[in-house]
Amino acid sequence: MLAQPFDAAVFIGGMEGIFDEYRIFRELHPKKKVIAVSAPGGAAMQLAKKLRQGNNGIDFARL
Repeated sequence: MLAQPFDAAVFIGGMEGIFDEYRIFRELHPKKKVIAVSAPGGAAMQLAKKLRQGNNGIDFARL
C-alpha cells in the first residue's frame, strides 16, 4: 500500500484488521474510491454500513 499508487481499495469479508487497513488507505489516498463488499459479511460488511454502501444493485461479476 505504500510502494505504488492505487486507484481504489476493495474490502471483502475479513476481521478487525480491515478497519486499520481502511484508515491507512484513507490517510495515503484520501480521494481514491473505496468499495466494501458487504455480502460475505465480516468486517467488510460493517465497513460498508459505516460508508453507507449497500450491496443492492452491485454486479459482483463486474467487481
